[in-house]
Amino acid sequence: MEGPTRRDVLRAGTGATALAIVGSTASAETSRPAGGEFTQESETRATVTYSSGREIVLEYDEAAIQEYQPQLVLQEVDPEPIAFHAVHASDSESSLNAVYGWTLYSHQEGVSSADSHLGDHEPVIVWYDETTGEVARVDYAAYHWFRGSARPDVLQYADRADRRPMLRVDPTYHHYYLYQGSWPGERLQTENLLSSMSGWLSNGLEESLAVSQPWDPWDMLGRETWWRHTRGNYVDALLKSLWFNLGLSGATSTADVEEVQVW
Repeated sequence: MEGPTRRDVLRAGTGATALAIVGSTASAETSRPAGGEFTQESETRATVTYSSGREIVLEYDEAAIQEYQPQLVLQEVDPEPIAFHAVHASDSESSLNAVYGWTLYSHQEGVSSADSHLGDHEPVIVWYDETTGEVARVDYAAYHWFRGSARPDVLQYADRADRRPMLRVDPTYHHYYLYQGSWPGERLQTENLLSSMSGWLSNGLEESLAVSQPWDPWDMLGRETWWRHTRGNYVDALLKSLWFNLGLSGATSTADVEEVQVW
């Protein structure tokens, strides 16, 4: 199970804050990179550097984000989302760039108190080729932070350049699913994820979210969920997966996965 937190190795620099993303001893977390150091250089730019020389650059570049920002179909969604908190990410060792966003809701009102809570955060990553600009894939929360993935040929786009994928939002649980239809959808107001994430972590997301996220989106290419691997999260995810796999969840008609597996 994950032990270290984002704040385990924290030091102050001149005009910047550095944070080590350290390795885990858990076998389930072997895909998570070790030794990455997160440095907030300004309100709109941060880097993650590794001893190998690899560097991830995270920027709140509104124009770059909006170019690939998903268009969301929100029919019957209540409450409606507040904003799309996002960064643009590039990796010195990858030909893919990413627009990584989290759609924020005031709350989730499920079918019972067990699946209702204040605050709801739903991630999506749009990957594109840095040379051609073409969308390469989309990874998204398909149900309860279990990852769904889609190739570009199965996506519908909101623009003629085929850069802004259309996703529909589940009215109850707010996960995404692929959309083919005539509804135009909405492009939400964007906000700076570099500014908002620290507050989300301190308000409870720290215990739930994988340590590598959201600062290393490439790590999600090897993960099945956004969940941090702890015993408590495992039990919760196990119950949610059983509820889903037995067909008892209302999400079975909208989720893009036939079955969900716990890590």
